[in-house]
Formats: sequence, C-alpha cells, structure tokens
Amino acid sequence: MAWAVEAMSTFVDSEGHESGLDCGINLQAAQIGSRFSIYYFSVHKSEKSVPLKISIRPETAADIAAIEKVTTSAFLNAPHTSHTEQFIVNALRKAGKLTLALVAEFEGAVVGHVAVSPVSISDGTTGWFGLGPISVTPEHQGRGVGSQLMREALRILRERGAGGCVLVGEPAYYGRFGFRADPNLVLPGVPPEYFQAVSFKSSQPRGVVSYDAALDARD
Repeated sequence: MAWAVEAMSTFVDSEGHESGLDCGINLQAAQIGSRFSIYYFSVHKSEKSVPLKISIRPETAADIAAIEKVTTSAFLNAPHTSHTEQFIVNALRKAGKLTLALVAEFEGAVVGHVAVSPVSISDGTTGWFGLGPISVTPEHQGRGVGSQLMREALRILRERGAGGCVLVGEPAYYGRFGFRADPNLVLPGVPPEYFQAVSFKSSQPRGVVSYDAALDARD
C-alpha cells in the first residue's frame, strides 16, 4: 500500500548527513482511487534531523493499543486520506494476515509501526507481500524511524525467502529502498508509475496484483 507517514527519513539519513544539511521531512498526500493514497515528501531544514536510536521488534498483543494510537496520530493531519489506516491494521491482524508487524521503541514507548501482508498475483506466483501502513508518531517524524522500520521489514522478508514486495507510493522516494515500477505487475485503479515492486529472486511475476479484503476496513 501507499502508506508511509514520514517516518521514513531516508532523505535525512542519506542526503542530510552526507551533505552536512540539517533536514526533516514534510508529508503531503494525494488520493488515488478509492483504496490507495500516495505520499509525497519534501525536505526542509529542521533541528530534529539526528536519527533516533530505536529498538525494533515484532509486535505483541500488549502493543495493540499503542499501535492503534501511533497509526491514528501519524495520519491524523495527512490530507487526502480516509483516515482508516488504524482500522486496516486491526483488520489484517484479526484476519491473521499480518505476515510481519514490527514496532519501533524509543525510551520504552512505541513510536512507530510497519505492517506487511500477503498479496496474490494472477499468474499464480506466491510468496509476494504488500508493505503498509507504516507509521511514526508526529513528534518523532523526521528522525529516521520509518526508514529503519522499512529496511528491517525488507531484510526479514528476504531472510524468510519471500519472492518480493510491492507498495503504492512516490517513485522518487521509494526508489531509495530498491522499489521500481514494473510494467509486468498491475494494480487496478492505480497509475503504473506509483505501483512499485522489489524482487528478492531472479524470477519475475506477471499479472494483476490483489490485496487482502482487510484493506477495505472502515471501522
């Protein structure tokens, strides 16, 4: 999915520190179709650009309330979104479709979360997953939390033998994590340049991609 609330400050980690700039990230969003939003990121000067030293671990039942709070707050002021991301995460969990769910902790509190769920491809290829939503509390955005969550999620998927991962998002941003638009993979209702994939193996699937019905959750 397209969700990524700042949190993922590759702009800060790769660009800001290498160039000696103090940078942060502003979030803007645009709706695509009825189920997907894409997020655009712009770099701005900030005093918060030093990456946080966080710990990342799998979510537990004790984290559920905190995860819902993090997800709700992360998307609260994002325009052009239906603000159902917290419901989607809960629905994926209840349906047993959270293949991977990681939390980021800072000073003992959950400040970030990423969800990964399986997708199906019409050619019958298995072992592919969709990444999102990924959220970070507003006060901890622009500090590299999301980029660390993203990289750890992708690392674990590779380690588990996954075939690849897809998401909907801004090409210039997600390309930094290896994602590229693939003309052989189609997500109906989404412009092809915004539907991106990263393959972990040599084989390349071809077909229409479908997400779980939990992504339609509204409460």
